[in-house]
Amino acid sequence: MPDMRRKTGDVLDLVLPFWLARENRLPLLLLGILVALNLLVVWLYVLFNSWNRDFFDALQLRDRDAFWHQIWIFSLIAAAIIAFSVARQYLLQWLQFRWREDMTAKFQNAWLGQSRHYRLQVQGLHADNPDQRIADDTRAFTQASLKLAMDLLVNGATLVSFIGILWGLSRGSVVAGELVWVAIAYAAVGSVLTYFIGRPLSPLNYEQERLNADFRFALMRVRDNSQPVAVSQGEGAEGTRLGRRFAAIAGNWGELILRQAKLTAFTVFYAQIAAVVPVLAVAPAYLAGEIPLGAIFQTGNAFAQVYGALSWFVNSFVAIAEWRAATQRLTDFRKALDDVKPVTPPAVSQRGIAVIDLSLALPGGRTLFKGLNAQFDPGSSTLITGPSGCGKSTLFSALGGLWPIAQGAIAMPAGETLLFLPQKPYMPLGTLAEAAVYPKVSGDAVAEAVEAVGLPRLVPHLQTVDDWARILSLGEQQRLAFARALVAKPGWLFLDEATSSLDEAAEEAMYRLMRARFPAISIISIGHRNTLPALHERVIALKPSAAD
Repeated sequence: MPDMRRKTGDVLDLVLPFWLARENRLPLLLLGILVALNLLVVWLYVLFNSWNRDFFDALQLRDRDAFWHQIWIFSLIAAAIIAFSVARQYLLQWLQFRWREDMTAKFQNAWLGQSRHYRLQVQGLHADNPDQRIADDTRAFTQASLKLAMDLLVNGATLVSFIGILWGLSRGSVVAGELVWVAIAYAAVGSVLTYFIGRPLSPLNYEQERLNADFRFALMRVRDNSQPVAVSQGEGAEGTRLGRRFAAIAGNWGELILRQAKLTAFTVFYAQIAAVVPVLAVAPAYLAGEIPLGAIFQTGNAFAQVYGALSWFVNSFVAIAEWRAATQRLTDFRKALDDVKPVTPPAVSQRGIAVIDLSLALPGGRTLFKGLNAQFDPGSSTLITGPSGCGKSTLFSALGGLWPIAQGAIAMPAGETLLFLPQKPYMPLGTLAEAAVYPKVSGDAVAEAVEAVGLPRLVPHLQTVDDWARILSLGEQQRLAFARALVAKPGWLFLDEATSSLDEAAEEAMYRLMRARFPAISIISIGHRNTLPALHERVIALKPSAAD
C-alpha cells in the first residue's frame, strides 16, 4: 500500500502542474469538451445498438418502408459518430502536444537551470540519457496518459450504459441477465491472466528505452569524433563496441517480443471466444421462435460492448506497460534533478577575486587540493600550473559557481562579465555567427571580431548553417572562441588551455589582442607551455593533495 501511494504521488507530480496551472485554463476547458465528446459518442453507440434490433427486425419482416427508414437513421447516426470522433481525435492530439510542450519546457529548464546538466554528471546521479527523457519520454507519457484516461472514461460510460441495456433485454427471461454476469466474470478472469502474463513488459520496455538511448549516444560519439577514430584506424574497435551495445538491445528485444507474443496469443484467443458466447446463449430462444432476429444482433452487440469495456485492461496492457516505463523514467529524472546538491554562491568581493582556504574534492572522495589561498586583482594576469589531475580545471568550475564538493570560501567581483574559454570550445548548432557570439544569441561587430582573430576566410560564411565543430580544426575553434571574447567584452577572462592547439606565435597574438582591446581585463589562465609564463604577471603552481 505505501508503494502504491508513492507511485500515485509520482504520477500526480507529473500530471497536476500542467492541468492546475492558472495560465492553462484553455486546455482545461478543452479537456472538458473532450470528455463531453467522448460521452456523446458513447450515447450514439447506445442509439446504434437500438438501431441494430429495428434494422434486422425490418429485414426479417421484409418491410421495405421500415428498411429504408432505418437506413436513413443509420446515416444520421454514422455521420454524427464520424463528426464527433474526428473532433475528439483533433482535441485529444492538440491537448497531448500542448501538455508535451509544457512538460518538455519544464524539464528542459530544470535540466539547464543552475547548470544541473553539468552537476548531474559531477555528482553521478541516476539520470542516464537526459536527452531521451526530455524528447521521447515526455512525448510518450503525455500521449499515453491522455489516451488511456479517455479510453478509461469511454469504457466506463459504455459499461454503465450497456449493462443496463443487456439486462433489460431479458424481458422476463434470465438469459440476458446471465450474460451480464458471464461478461463480468469472463473479463475479470481475462484481466487477471493478462496481468500475470504481461507483468514483465513494463521493466522490459524501460530497459529497451535505456539500451536504445545508449546505442544512439554511442553512434553520436563516433560521429562527433570521426576524425580521431579514422586517424587511429579505430573503426574495428568502435564496431565491436557498437556491436556489443546492439547485442544488448537484441537480447532485451527478444525477451520483449516473446512476452508480447504470449500476451497477443492469449488476448486473441480470449477475443475469439468472447465473440461466440452471446450467440450461443440466445440462439436456443431464437430457434424456438421466442425472440426475433433483431434481438440476437442487439444482444450480441450489447454483450460485445460490455465485454469490451470490461476488457479495457486486457486490450490496453501493452500501452499501459509502455506508459509505466515512461512514467518511471521521468520520475527518476525529476528526482535526480531535485537531488542535485546546491552550490554555495560565492561571496561578493569589492576588489578582484579572493580564494580563502579552499579545498576541492571529487565525487568519489579523493581530495584534489587543500587550503588554497589566492588573491586575483583587477587588471592582473595569472597563470595556474600544476600536474594533470591536481584540480586546475576544477578550480575554474568552483570559481564559476559550479563545483559542489568544496570547503572554504570564494569571493567574486560584483557586476563584472566573466567569460570562460575551455580547451575545446563548444560549437552550437546553427550559423557560424551564432557560434562566434556564444553564449549570446546575437552580437555586434561579429565579422570584425572573426577577422581580428585571424579567420578572415570565414567572414563570408557567417550566416551559413553547418556542423562547425566538424568543419573547423581545433585551432580554428580556439581562435573563434577568442572572437567570442571580443564580442562579449568581459571584465574577467578564464582560459583553460584555450590556446593549446595554436602555435606559439598565434598564442601570443591572442593574449596581446585581448590586452590591446581591453586594457583593464583580468586574465586567469591554465596551461603547461613554457611560453605562457612570459605572457602573465605571475604564476601559481597547484600541488596535488597527499593521499588521504
